[in-house]
Amino acid sequence: MRLSRIYVWSQSIMLTAEASNNSSYTTQAGYSLFIPFKGQCRLRFAEWDIKETANVAYLLPTATPIEVHNAPGLPWSAFLIEFESILRLQNGDETLIDPLAPSRPVALRVSPFYRLLKLAEEIHLQSRTEEDSLADRYLVHARFQELISMLLKAVEENKADAEDEAVQAVSKTIAYINNHFATEITHTRLAELAGLSLRHYSRIFRQLTDQSPIDYLIGKRIDEAEKLLLVSGNSIQDIAGMSGFHDPFHFSRSFKRQRGISPRLYVNLRKERSRLVTYQYLGEMLALGIKPVGAPKLLLAGGYFRGLAEGIKETGMSVVMPYMDKLTELKPDAILTFDGHHYSQYAKIAPTLDVSWSKPAFDRFRLLADRLGKLKEAEAWLLDYREKAESVRVKLSEYVKPGQTVSFFWARGLPRSFQVYYDMELLYDDLGLTAPEAVRHVQAISHPFKNDIPVSELRSYAGDHMFIVISRGRRAQHLFQQWRLDQTWNELPAVRNNQVYLLSEDWLREDPISRMGQLQDIINIMQASRTGLSRV
Repeated sequence: MRLSRIYVWSQSIMLTAEASNNSSYTTQAGYSLFIPFKGQCRLRFAEWDIKETANVAYLLPTATPIEVHNAPGLPWSAFLIEFESILRLQNGDETLIDPLAPSRPVALRVSPFYRLLKLAEEIHLQSRTEEDSLADRYLVHARFQELISMLLKAVEENKADAEDEAVQAVSKTIAYINNHFATEITHTRLAELAGLSLRHYSRIFRQLTDQSPIDYLIGKRIDEAEKLLLVSGNSIQDIAGMSGFHDPFHFSRSFKRQRGISPRLYVNLRKERSRLVTYQYLGEMLALGIKPVGAPKLLLAGGYFRGLAEGIKETGMSVVMPYMDKLTELKPDAILTFDGHHYSQYAKIAPTLDVSWSKPAFDRFRLLADRLGKLKEAEAWLLDYREKAESVRVKLSEYVKPGQTVSFFWARGLPRSFQVYYDMELLYDDLGLTAPEAVRHVQAISHPFKNDIPVSELRSYAGDHMFIVISRGRRAQHLFQQWRLDQTWNELPAVRNNQVYLLSEDWLREDPISRMGQLQDIINIMQASRTGLSRV
């Protein structure tokens, strides 16, 4: 391995001072190692005062004035070894950093110290000899290189110790933030408390918290504001001041950036007996034990909501067709919508939460639960669901044999087309069933969650088991019955093997309540198919 730098000994001097005497010296070469070994004194290297410590050597910058203020009683002595770097190898366009060229005096605990002192003494004695052979001079340089090796190791250990001390100092400032977050705190002040540069302080702070100091400080203030919002009853302006923000506008912006909603909406979603209206997430709220005061008619008609939705007022025909007059009459504390539908209109009536529908169903459930302060309840529900899904998965093996595929359709668009579902999470994710190859091909790329396909292509998407939703309307029922007479339909393997399962529109719902109901029903549906086409 090539050396990036070579050091060559220049000269060795033994500095001495009688008892109670002061002395001074200025280093000459580019590198100097100062090794006190007798007596006690107070040292001053340039503008740095140092109280001498036993078994410590000092690495000094170029041209460093040394002042020795000797203690009474004993004479004082030290070795000063001066040396140079005669070769610098380039690494690309950058010169490698020199570990023995400090910008200020550095105290080093070199171990074992007695060996360092022995080497310094031998180098000094040999330097006093005028008649020596080339072999003797090489022996001195060999001892010097051993000394350099000890120095380099000590520098590495010193850096590690210094980094540990810096980490401890930054940790103390984190504790300071935790206890004084409501006071005036700046990045510069925190770095000063730690005794570090801004850059060094920020690097360690991010390593410890994965945040910048200011983001961490704002986070602690937001945590405190959350508590005050729910229990204090104080105004937004008062809470902003109590948690360390200068003004309510900065507080509101910071709160929304960190929590995703405004302080007012946060309170209205979480407070006891809050009057909530939802235009999409009824099943999610019911699963969390929250009963809204209003929801659209089509949501309330969900078959799996029977016994759970009594008393909830109709505030619209569908999730995108609100009754604004009835909504206003209910005087809600907050309104829940999705994908921005009617957001500006709703927001004029009450603070409004907008949750994206594009997320997977259970991700939406968790997000909504978090906004409502019910995340623990959501996780408990999901754990129960996963356990039930595993039990159903085992039972399904009696009906869906290894290698068989499962597909999900909505008989919508007949007589020309069918709707195939690519993202039927209950079947493909929760129960681990396999989709037909044509569906898997679409699943592997960016795709919509469903698509219209011509009935002539149905065979490609049809699995060994077919789940088909039939709408309640008379026309939809008639069109499907007509389609069942078609030869294309009757040639499908699932039809020939009596493995087609007819479902209600409740199976199009993805909310937790409906999902649990579907999970509990699927075995009964497949059992019923053994005696003929099943229907839910």
